[in-house]
Amino acid sequence: MALIEFDNYSFSYLNSAKKERNKTLENINLNINFGDFVLLCGPSGCGKTTLLTNLKKELMPNGASEGYIRYNGTEISKLDDSISACEIGYLFQNPDSQIVTDTVIQEIAFPLENIGLPTEEIRNRISEIVAFFGINNILHKNVNELSGGQKQLINLCSLLVLRPKVLLLDEPMSQLDPIASYEFLSIVRRLNEEFSITIIMSEHKADRIFPFIDYAVFLKDGKIIYNNNSHNICNDVINDKRNRNHANDDWQHKEFKEFSFGVHKSKRRNKEKQNKWNKNRDENNHVPLVVSFCGVFSFHIYHQIYY
Repeated sequence: MALIEFDNYSFSYLNSAKKERNKTLENINLNINFGDFVLLCGPSGCGKTTLLTNLKKELMPNGASEGYIRYNGTEISKLDDSISACEIGYLFQNPDSQIVTDTVIQEIAFPLENIGLPTEEIRNRISEIVAFFGINNILHKNVNELSGGQKQLINLCSLLVLRPKVLLLDEPMSQLDPIASYEFLSIVRRLNEEFSITIIMSEHKADRIFPFIDYAVFLKDGKIIYNNNSHNICNDVINDKRNRNHANDDWQHKEFKEFSFGVHKSKRRNKEKQNKWNKNRDENNHVPLVVSFCGVFSFHIYHQIYY
């Protein structure tokens, strides 16, 4: 059984007269297994954020829905409050939207205090997360002194202390600079690989995330157009007859072509870097400390420890 199941799910927001508008999500059928890293991509307004918020009981928007969303066999709306709060974490696009306290340590402790954990357990969990991410040097800083990347990292820490099984990330890198974005992405991938946390992330720029994901879901007008693993979805786009016709149509010509080009570019560059990495390994008889992805930024391989 899949961890998360969308069964013919549709959703519509209500207008001021309490009447349904056009469907924001339409006939969504999607299964996400434990430990998957899934990318939601597509143009603005395609329904990525709506899909994510419908997975979080506390954030479900007001509107009309059809079909079902199940988490571990239970409908999202019927989940126990403690399970929804602890097992499903949601990270907002704007880092400042999620910060509620003055200092870093207070921010990390806040969700643990909310669920009523004893003081000793709170201290232990904070110690674990601080050691894992190596943030002891900013632990007592005021949150207003942090950079955007540090704020988003602290928001992530405040979710992880609850030990979630699923992380919902709504364009978490949209307000970060390129270096901070890549560092954040490498941390998320490490969480997925080492702790089998299921990641569902929405993002516009697919090419920088494709080396890390298991599956990609392409949305358009609230519908799933493509859904496949990171190796095959590009071929699905290229071979789709809709993308060969109507070259002047913005839907086919611009969005799909840019998407497939970004995926191809990412796969090509990653292959080139992997070949270079293998060559260096053979020549020097050791594993290089840094592997370069996309020819721009460096990513420290996973044996680097953040303790």
